[in-house]
Amino acid sequence: MPAHPTPRVAIIVPVYNLGGFLPAAVESALAQTVTDFEIVIIDDGSTDADTIRVVDGYADLPQVTVLRTGNHGVAHARNHGIAASSCPYIVPLDADDRLDPRFLEHTLPVLEQRSDVGFVYTSVRVFGEYEAEWEAPPFDLPELLARNLVGHATALVRRAAWENVGGYAEFAFEDWEFWIRLAGAGWRGAAVPESLVFYRKRPGSRLRRCEDPAVRPECIRLLIERNRAIYERHFTDVVVRLSQRVFTTQEAERRARFELQRLHRSRLGRMAGWLWAFRQDPAGVWTRGLRRLLRRPARPA
Repeated sequence: MPAHPTPRVAIIVPVYNLGGFLPAAVESALAQTVTDFEIVIIDDGSTDADTIRVVDGYADLPQVTVLRTGNHGVAHARNHGIAASSCPYIVPLDADDRLDPRFLEHTLPVLEQRSDVGFVYTSVRVFGEYEAEWEAPPFDLPELLARNLVGHATALVRRAAWENVGGYAEFAFEDWEFWIRLAGAGWRGAAVPESLVFYRKRPGSRLRRCEDPAVRPECIRLLIERNRAIYERHFTDVVVRLSQRVFTTQEAERRARFELQRLHRSRLGRMAGWLWAFRQDPAGVWTRGLRRLLRRPARPA
């Protein structure tokens, strides 16, 4: 595919020792129905020979630029790749994720028609360890402060917004923290409710540490400390959002427990319990049943 003389979009792909996944990410970018884009691959100091070989294989493609740095982390790699491009729009794409071919087709018009929007995110299809669909909720600043509305790193970002906040910061939740800083600077987000990003859940990913229940509270505490001013301005709304979520979760749990108890008490539930026990220990079930039968008093003649 020939390079467009003035690409509007730079698709930024940092990679560190993930050469096995990189071809699928790059192919998904090359397959976009909107063609005026470039791809910037940043090898963040990979030590894996296969990854280095795969990255080298893209160096001669006309739409692809390959950069190499020392291993400074994904935030530094993204910033380095963005700085090397002059495109007005940016798509951060992790090396193990993929884009739907219509991603740019459905997100570009939003940024071009709405000057107040700094980033456009979409619904997501999760794959890998498990499969799920993450719907893109409408942008709401207090909700963004309470939880990561975007849910991952990939969105269409206005370059002026990236410049406005000084790019990504090296942080455990670097993408969520970036969206918060954009919102704090006055940029709005916009949601496209179509699944146009494929997000891979895999063992050993860099987010696993902060997904650990023992570690996550400290990560959240640091996120709030880094953005204290915006959290203080929206403190009440954030607490209301969190309180409502806790209430909704508790009600769902109560309802689920009630339904389970009702099923357990029903004839169908007792039968299901008997069948499960029989599959685990058929001889034991027959033995216990026979004992109960022998203990029953004889009926009078």
